[in-house]
Amino acid sequence: MVYDQIVQNLGKDTVPTAEDVPKLPLIRAVLKETLRLFPVLPGNGRVTQDDLVLGGYLIPKGTQLALCHYSTSYDQEYFTAAEDFQPGRWLRHGHLDRVENFGSIPFGYGIRSCIGKRVAELEIHLALIQLLQNFEIRTSPKTQTVLPKTHGLLCPAGAINVCFVNRE
Repeated sequence: MVYDQIVQNLGKDTVPTAEDVPKLPLIRAVLKETLRLFPVLPGNGRVTQDDLVLGGYLIPKGTQLALCHYSTSYDQEYFTAAEDFQPGRWLRHGHLDRVENFGSIPFGYGIRSCIGKRVAELEIHLALIQLLQNFEIRTSPKTQTVLPKTHGLLCPAGAINVCFVNRE
């Protein structure tokens, strides 16, 4: 499905550019869903600058708040079938649209969001497009469930085994 969209919009041999990415909403949706399930930063924290009332609770100035992106990304309240990889959840009327909640914000949000977000996303989109133009990615006989492990960043707890098969 993603490959078909690439071929339809770019062909098999075109080297993609930044201008091509908006033509490929499924590529963008695949990245967003991947980062929802496996955010690079599983969480972060902030210290309140002022007294804050949230949900009827007073949070005094200077309180450290912990935000767990990994947990909210799997919350059924925000994502139906949250355990499942469903890139289509990020498509609206055939186009990628902004999610209406903050259940998945892998690069943060607002003035403290990741300064490299756009560059990182663009590089991943372009690399993924070229990989899919040239290879079919399949599971390997050695493929097992990949569990997450936290080392400050979220990383796989074991090997990720896949096969890259040349497209003909």
